[in-house]
Amino acid sequence: MWRRRMWRLIGSRVLNSPCKNSKFFKNFQLPHPNTLLRYAPSFAFTKMHVTKNLSNLENIMQEWKFSTFGYRQNVANVLYKEELTWFQKSRAIWLTDGDMNSKHYHLKIV
Repeated sequence: MWRRRMWRLIGSRVLNSPCKNSKFFKNFQLPHPNTLLRYAPSFAFTKMHVTKNLSNLENIMQEWKFSTFGYRQNVANVLYKEELTWFQKSRAIWLTDGDMNSKHYHLKIV
């Protein structure tokens, strides 16, 4: 609270000081608000440009997510299906030939 009051005090002293009309003080004054309105369309264009870039980045992130995690899921699905086919093949051979646990049985699956 004291700091805020202190800065208000300093600001009032600067505005009421005799150096108010000096060349140095005039160079560092803020421009008139109407001069800022002149640049308002460029600020709107910048906002539009930023939102466009943001939407492009969101699309790129979606593609990256699929390329990273989607392919992993595809590989996991393929491995699961391959494991399932080997399991079914071994069960079918086991039903026809029986459970001999021999070299011939293990070579027959491959």
